[in-house]
Amino acid sequence: MYRRLLRLASNILIFMLLILGVEWWQASSMRSGMWPESARLLPSLEGTTGTLPEAGGGVTLVYVFAPWCGVCRATAANLNVLKERGFQVSALALAYEQEAEVRAFVTSTGLSTTVLLGSEDIARSLAVSAFPSYFILSPTGRILKAWSGYATTAGLILKMWAIGLTSPS
Repeated sequence: MYRRLLRLASNILIFMLLILGVEWWQASSMRSGMWPESARLLPSLEGTTGTLPEAGGGVTLVYVFAPWCGVCRATAANLNVLKERGFQVSALALAYEQEAEVRAFVTSTGLSTTVLLGSEDIARSLAVSAFPSYFILSPTGRILKAWSGYATTAGLILKMWAIGLTSPS
């Protein structure tokens, strides 16, 4: 029995290290430092102009998605939970051909946060090569953490906690 538990624990540890290694490798090519000026003021899906980082002085989680991405579809609801808990969350649509695609994605997923419309230039400046991607921004626009891939609500909160954000705003 003890050997089984030890083997299970070591397999879980190896699996977690593998996940962290892949995440680190993916994030190593993503933008670090300051959020690009070209991505600070963007048109929103609502027809207004949105800002990144979000106004309000807190840390902002930027969710970067493509409307055709299945993993993005599966993770979008996690953002609603964070928003309900008081975290500042913005979504940035990239890799779409028509605004209608983004609108359909938002409607079908129930995404209830500000959705900004990006471009290929912004994707290049952020070095986004996979969807979904996430950026945690300080109030001044410094990128505190960047990564790609599936993330649960708990995982998102844990990452915010790991960078020192223990409570919303």
